[in-house]
Amino acid sequence: MMEALQVSYISAVAASAGCIVGNLNIDDGVDALLQHKSAQHTSITDRVARLEVQLKATSRSVNKSGHLTATMDHDRWEYYRTKDPAVNKIIVVMSMPSRQEHWTFARHKSLSIHYCGYWVNIAGMADTEAAAPTVKASQDQIFSDVALCDIMERIGQGGVP
Repeated sequence: MMEALQVSYISAVAASAGCIVGNLNIDDGVDALLQHKSAQHTSITDRVARLEVQLKATSRSVNKSGHLTATMDHDRWEYYRTKDPAVNKIIVVMSMPSRQEHWTFARHKSLSIHYCGYWVNIAGMADTEAAAPTVKASQDQIFSDVALCDIMERIGQGGVP
């Protein structure tokens, strides 16, 4: 159920950023494909910036060093750390309460999702022998609509997330 909440979080952020979310049915390590079409994406022939996303959820909080950590399979680590990928990739690590009844709070004027997702790009990172490498997402990189717009703009200009 943690992944279901995280998919909802990603979908809400993507909608606010004007992105289309394509979910992949076969779990090969890409949980969502985000697309953003804009005339401003000058380095892409079809003007569509694309971003593959791996979702990781945890009931841990941001640690004292300002990071939220999660582990992932070594094969997925290798896929996401590929330097100069054809399609850019990020990992979104989401912290949420351990008790499911605390995940959301609905009111007349809002729906709150607890707690927060943080994104990280590990492209070009060093190889590791660990069977389950640890991903560290900085609390400074909240996965929000503004952050996603910035990521897509950089990709659209030929840069990296």
